[in-house]
Amino acid sequence: PEIILGSSNTLTRDFFARLTVRCDGAFISDVTELTLAPLVVRRPVYAGKAMATVSFGDTPVKIILARPNQLEVKDAGKSGTPEIVSIT
Repeated sequence: PEIILGSSNTLTRDFFARLTVRCDGAFISDVTELTLAPLVVRRPVYAGKAMATVSFGDTPVKIILARPNQLEVKDAGKSGTPEIVSIT
């Protein structure tokens, strides 16, 4: 997969950081805003006193962990089947 989304907590930060190394990808945690075209995220820095806008370089896998209850859930319209990829 090109983009992997998850919820940010102690366990997932550790797990996805290790997964990023195995996938040779990019990892950003504590995301509060997400734009898909182009893929740009905003995250707090300096203990939340400032916000950083971060874009991904040319990496094959982008792993994004969002802070809980920060991203608005929108109706997708059509329902689909997610792609499940086995990582060994």
